[in-house]
Amino acid sequence: GDALATVIKSIGEQTAVARQVLAVLETGPEAPGDTAFLKAALDRLSRISGDGYADVNHSIRAIYSSLADLNDDLETLRQLAALDHDSAEISGARAYIASADVPESEYPNLVIDRETLLTGLSPASLTRSRGRGWSAIARDAAAFKVRYAQAYGEHHKRFHDVLPAFQATLTTAKKKSAALGLLNTIAELGTPEGTGLEKDLAELAVGPAPCSQSGSELDLATEPNCPECQIGLAQTVPAAELARLTPQVDMALGGKTRELSRQLVEKALAGRTDERWQELLQIVQASELSSLANTLDNNL
Repeated sequence: GDALATVIKSIGEQTAVARQVLAVLETGPEAPGDTAFLKAALDRLSRISGDGYADVNHSIRAIYSSLADLNDDLETLRQLAALDHDSAEISGARAYIASADVPESEYPNLVIDRETLLTGLSPASLTRSRGRGWSAIARDAAAFKVRYAQAYGEHHKRFHDVLPAFQATLTTAKKKSAALGLLNTIAELGTPEGTGLEKDLAELAVGPAPCSQSGSELDLATEPNCPECQIGLAQTVPAAELARLTPQVDMALGGKTRELSRQLVEKALAGRTDERWQELLQIVQASELSSLANTLDNNL
């Protein structure tokens, strides 16, 4: 009788510990969604009660149609309770790996390792009686961090090597596009050109500010992205798209400025201009596209 009471008490204590473990494993933005059956097992075990053999037996028979199911729940309880001291570390490892956005096209092996680890770090896998166990998965998680950090450091360097020139070119292209938009409002210059270019340029991500972190100084121990610029491994500089749009802006703006110059010249030759028209003609003729884009506004 005393032994039976001790067992029932032990089940209750382990169930409380297991619930705390589950609560930790379910925290964070990447919480797993496969814990319902674990909670159900703990709920069933918590309903076992009785003052003697007969009462306990009746309680078990009312809850379980098969004693094999009781054995499975007890094994689940044992596995969960065994994770008590590691649950916070497990949750942190899963959150880190889940937040590591790895593009499959560039890092296929790293993607496979990531998915394998996420599966192994799920409560369902960790509580499997013949599973690999947290100690083995922890070694794999540490190895993944090393490989990921190396790939991220190289990507971070390439990204910030390209970014300044891209941002400068994008700023210039937007100024030209704005100037083109102003010239398109002058009906005498003909049909508007490049009307969708300003929208296309606006959709290009400008990117972060310059980052002071270098590949060798990056600390990715606690989070998978640079703590300063926060770029992801899958984030790229849309330089190719900008290279496609920039000539279109130049061509459209060049066409409009040539038409503007032509009309101003005609007015000058016909003697229908005053001093301000001649000054404007000189500005347009002397300006490169980038200079014109910097000076052209509604007033001008």
